[in-house]
Amino acid sequence: MDLSREAMIKLRPLAATQEEWQSPTLSWVGGSWKITHASRNYRGKKNVRISLSAAADQKSYTVELSHQDAQTLKIETSASEMTPSDLSEKDGTASCFVLPNSSSLEVLAWGNEGQLSDWMTEDGGWIVDSAGERRPDWRKRYVVVRINEGETFRVEVWASGPLTSETIEKIKDAMQRARVDGDLLPLTIDDGRDKDDKEKWLKASGQDCADLDSSGPDEEKSRCRCM
Repeated sequence: MDLSREAMIKLRPLAATQEEWQSPTLSWVGGSWKITHASRNYRGKKNVRISLSAAADQKSYTVELSHQDAQTLKIETSASEMTPSDLSEKDGTASCFVLPNSSSLEVLAWGNEGQLSDWMTEDGGWIVDSAGERRPDWRKRYVVVRINEGETFRVEVWASGPLTSETIEKIKDAMQRARVDGDLLPLTIDDGRDKDDKEKWLKASGQDCADLDSSGPDEEKSRCRCM
């Protein structure tokens, strides 16, 4: 399969109506993201992540923001709630969310870093070719958000993994054209949370796999899961 890395950035105008904008589904926004860039830097922090877990009714999220202290390497977390303010009951999509302390979050752009050829189709995290062969979706996912806190705001880029410099430049250009203020600064992302990731995975797997390399092949991990 061809491995396209091109990102098509479509920025949501801040005054857009629902008809002018295709909002992401709540399930698409959910999950764990790395915060790769922000218009206001996280001083003294690295490996910043945000995880959104949907409630049973799929109408709100528990949000866990975590980071590693750059000096002590200690991992610190905080939790809050997030509720969509423009939820479409028809298709479960939303672009605007309410946060605690009268804060709000707006999705400005979202998508995949990589375009499919006309003989490829997307099917729930898999890419299917014209012959019916299925492979895991190789594309990085991203969300560009604007977080409003009273009279101040910041813009952040959330991604499933490091995006290319070309993608970041396209996001910056789109922000300029839409007159969205804020210079995106790169945050420090390294392998400093690998140990924490491995411990969490082992705990979730329910088996004693202390010698397993968490970066190893998926088939090794699958043998270590509880059946």
